[in-house]
Amino acid sequence: MNNTSPAVQPDPTDDRFTPHQWMAVTAILLVAAVTFIAGQSRIGPMGEHECLVAETAREMRRSGDWIVPHFGQMPRIRKTPLAYWTVALTSLLTGDVDEFTARIPSALAAVGTLAVLIWIARRQFGPRIGVVTGFVALTAAALPIYAHSATVEMQLTFWCALSYALFFEAVRTRGTPTGRWWAYAFYACFAIAMLAKFPMAGIVVGTPIGVYSAAMLMTRRWTIRDLLSLRVIDGTLLFLLICAPWPVLVWQRVPEATWQWQSEFLDRFSGELRNTKPRGWYYYVPLVVAFVAPWCLSIPYAVIAPLRELDRRRREALWLVWCWLVISLAIISAAAFKRAHYVLPSIPAALLLLGVAVDGFFFVRAPPSRRQCLVVLALLLIAGVAGGLYGLSVLRHVAPAFVSTATAAGVASLLFVIGAALAYAGRRPALSLLQVGAIAVIGLATIGVSRSLVPDEREEFRQFAAMLDKIVPPTDEVRWVARHPAPAVFYGGGRLVAPRLDDPTQLLKQTGGDFPREVEWLHLIGTTILERLRDPRPIWLIMQADHFAMLDSLVHVPAYIAGESSSPEHEHLILLTNRPIGRPAEARTAPASKRSSTIGHRPTEAASAATGA
Repeated sequence: MNNTSPAVQPDPTDDRFTPHQWMAVTAILLVAAVTFIAGQSRIGPMGEHECLVAETAREMRRSGDWIVPHFGQMPRIRKTPLAYWTVALTSLLTGDVDEFTARIPSALAAVGTLAVLIWIARRQFGPRIGVVTGFVALTAAALPIYAHSATVEMQLTFWCALSYALFFEAVRTRGTPTGRWWAYAFYACFAIAMLAKFPMAGIVVGTPIGVYSAAMLMTRRWTIRDLLSLRVIDGTLLFLLICAPWPVLVWQRVPEATWQWQSEFLDRFSGELRNTKPRGWYYYVPLVVAFVAPWCLSIPYAVIAPLRELDRRRREALWLVWCWLVISLAIISAAAFKRAHYVLPSIPAALLLLGVAVDGFFFVRAPPSRRQCLVVLALLLIAGVAGGLYGLSVLRHVAPAFVSTATAAGVASLLFVIGAALAYAGRRPALSLLQVGAIAVIGLATIGVSRSLVPDEREEFRQFAAMLDKIVPPTDEVRWVARHPAPAVFYGGGRLVAPRLDDPTQLLKQTGGDFPREVEWLHLIGTTILERLRDPRPIWLIMQADHFAMLDSLVHVPAYIAGESSSPEHEHLILLTNRPIGRPAEARTAPASKRSSTIGHRPTEAASAATGA
């Protein structure tokens, strides 16, 4: 930005939108509302984690217990409850929890996050950057993708972004009566974020703001009085008053709460949780690049934006956003347990930095010569064609039905790349910016089409539940063995909403807080399964087919297979019973002598016997 012209720099003291900018912001928010909210129930079946949220919210509403969430009639306290509360409240609109009511809180949170980003960018960096940031956030991949997911991530992202917006206002007005209320609002919002997902909100909001505040004190840009004017003491009390009652009440009602929270938080972070897949420290870097596409080429400029900013107030705001992104990424990268969606609450910080970078590229810096633009365009086309051909070669093996759609999307994207480059070289930055946004629309539409390739198992689960209701007497006991497949429980409903035969928390305590592998898990509960099947009282056990194969490899199962689902193998369900209905459960994987010798040994010996070691 050395050749920046001061005449076109936004005035940092004037954050009012012009009429044209208001029209642009209104259009961005309207497009977001239509895109994120409309058609929520028509984008395909919900996945495992979405159904966990939806079914837990459904059972919460039906039971009337809003303190201890339940899934499959068993306490589910490993996650904080905000997602269950919002879905249950939204279901009041339709009378029950369905795909629309489960996903609409995320859609509203995505629109809210977009509005918050525009607010932060306008107040801290100027109105034009506010508009550009809104356009970048609308067309980046992250918000449109997670707006259609019933998981808590989008709600967590909204409350984290809103916390930063309120903190910005509290800092800007500190020492005034208005600043006091902004500070109180920040602590309240931060507490709600903690109820959305603990401890992720502390990682994304609390730690970066704490580091930033300490740096401001150390550099003497703040005094202790400035820090106290942010209501640190009474604000912390307000924070605890909002977020502390729920874990305290759950701890009083669920004796094993401490065990579950230890495995969920400490063991996940340290890697002591069994079956933690090792991933490198750089795992989240390509994910950030993917989530901010198609604006990822501006990431290098965005990262160094605080170093290039001359205005002090804007530079301090950029440093806080930089801390938000870099510190939160560093912490989750240091954790042993990594998931792609963990990075989402950090993405708004990247979008804010990109808004500044994109504004500088399109509206502040003088564009390069036409020849330079053509050279860059040629390089982009070569890279795009090479990447596209590689992607198509992979798709031919993974999803051949999707090849034609991906090819058409790739050709259209290359045409818009050419148009954007020519418009930029021709000194028409707004037109160039819109064409880059069009590339994003094509990409997101392609992702939407790809959802149709996901197998729809809803009807199979409903048929299995109907079969269960038909053949199982109402007074008989129905139990799941091992894991509940959440889509089966949510879409099947009825008798599929049954508790597990085993208590996972008790097994966790038996194994010293370490989750056993599936074959070891089945061995640990094998005696219980055999006892219940040999009991004269009727019992009906639902389990996945692969779990039954593992159990059958350990010991002969004296039961009858009363029914099976028609779903794919990884979710294929079997209904076992001790009543003479259906066909006998026959040996499948091991001779009787080998099976009968495993029950009663240690889990590791059982695992060796099952695998033939």
